[in-house]
Amino acid sequence: EKVRDYLSKESKYTLTKNVKSTFDKTIKISLELYKTTKDKKYRETAFEYAEKSKSAVLLASIRDVDAIKFGDIPETLHKFEKEISGKIRAYDKLVYDEKNSENPNSIKINLWESKLFDLNREYDSLISEFEKEHKQYYSLKYDKNVISVKTIQKKLNKNKALIEYTVSDSLLFIFVITSEKFSALEIPIDSTFFSNIEKLRKLLKNVSAENLNVDFRDYSIVSYQLYKDLIKPVQNLIKGKDLIIIPDGVLGYIPFEVLISKLPDIDKVDYSNLFYLIKNYPISYSYSATLLFKDYKTKTTGNKLLAFAPTYEITDKTEKNQLLVLNKPGYTLSPIKNAKTEIININKIFDGKYLQDLGATELNFKTYANNFDILHFAMHTIINDENPMYSKMVFTLNNDSVEDGFLNTYEIYNLDLNARLVVLSACNTGFGKLNKGEGIMSLARGFLYAGVQSIIMTLWEIEDKSGAEIMTKFYNNLKEGNSIDNALRKAKLDYIKSALPLRAHPYFWAAYIDIGNTTTLYKSTIINTILLSILALIVIAILAVWFYRKKHMP
Repeated sequence: EKVRDYLSKESKYTLTKNVKSTFDKTIKISLELYKTTKDKKYRETAFEYAEKSKSAVLLASIRDVDAIKFGDIPETLHKFEKEISGKIRAYDKLVYDEKNSENPNSIKINLWESKLFDLNREYDSLISEFEKEHKQYYSLKYDKNVISVKTIQKKLNKNKALIEYTVSDSLLFIFVITSEKFSALEIPIDSTFFSNIEKLRKLLKNVSAENLNVDFRDYSIVSYQLYKDLIKPVQNLIKGKDLIIIPDGVLGYIPFEVLISKLPDIDKVDYSNLFYLIKNYPISYSYSATLLFKDYKTKTTGNKLLAFAPTYEITDKTEKNQLLVLNKPGYTLSPIKNAKTEIININKIFDGKYLQDLGATELNFKTYANNFDILHFAMHTIINDENPMYSKMVFTLNNDSVEDGFLNTYEIYNLDLNARLVVLSACNTGFGKLNKGEGIMSLARGFLYAGVQSIIMTLWEIEDKSGAEIMTKFYNNLKEGNSIDNALRKAKLDYIKSALPLRAHPYFWAAYIDIGNTTTLYKSTIINTILLSILALIVIAILAVWFYRKKHMP
């Protein structure tokens, strides 16, 4: 009841440690009541609070946007709101950059903070007017309901299983939903569980020939143990299903595809023949079930793909403020050797607009992005863990007189995109600061906020040769009519099958994960050919009958 009262008063909230603990206790008590009474409503209540603990601020923010877009707000006020929010983000960025410069200018900071104060007051006044004068806006904005189990079951395909996790200090809650069944489990965990996740993360991101045997043994043991914790308890409920994973907390840092269901001969280093979960299941992810089944109102543009592969050559045209960003420790932007190869290969598969080198600018992205179904980025990113809104994608820096070449997360939040799929074939696009209740703050989330229904991102810095190979196969599979999750899975499996034993290490293929709606984007060319053939046969048959009747009937 305390949690219900809290939610009734707040439209947006960050899940603090105390509130997260309250959610976890509510889930535990609800499941205990279910076990005692066998009343299904308690099990559904447990899921409700598991769902409310997922990406709470992101969900509230998206509902704000939807309220403005699809509520009863006039177009002029809609544009005015967007203009003010854009200015707020811009001044916020100026203050942040100045405070983090070598010699912060207090006069500039005070001036910009004063402007920010006025803009925020103007924005709050505008939103108050929306709330008072526009009932539909108010209703959409303050809708705190999350999706119910019954609604999920109606929307879920028969071949899908949704697995949602909630992690507390000592318990792991697992909810499994299929179109026919709903189950909830409670698994005891301890510090070993969390240390295994951290070990797996390190083993996934580092591959070397120096400690082959030790690393292979450690990887096998840790990934198998996590399989026993996360998947084995529900394996009888998910047989033959495509999996939708909704992780919680630190689970968002690992791709479940790499977990192995059986220990190998650890004396023989062979990553290609491990019993990876991906060999049995297509797997996709979501920040929450409520976001997954949200009705995205994107429209098909008819233009299939827009791709970018920038150059990172520093010249005399590179501006001072750009160099200040690039010269920070750890921000070495070496050329991505196979980025051009990647988009050239994709160009052979999909029609579209392909911008590379001097054409791959931030301005061109903002000019064309709203007119394409798929956006593909083969580029570097700079991740800011302390303030994820200032993580940035790096376009070509030397050929843009309007933009600075750095597309910040806060800028993505201010876009209104029609793309059905964004592919972030870049370094660490899914990695970011972990905020309680918010999952991993990342560039990928910005695109979800901007209206994109499906995102492929990377969890660590990819090896660009294997990345280009996997992406080429992915697009081939997509064009053949495969769903997004199956297209990505087949591309990874093909890579594992053809790779040398060490090159089959998950580092080379598992960084890519798919978040969101995995619906098939394009009909299979084979199916289209068959349909055309059937249509042709029907036309021929009709013509044959017509000629026969004309010849033999008076």
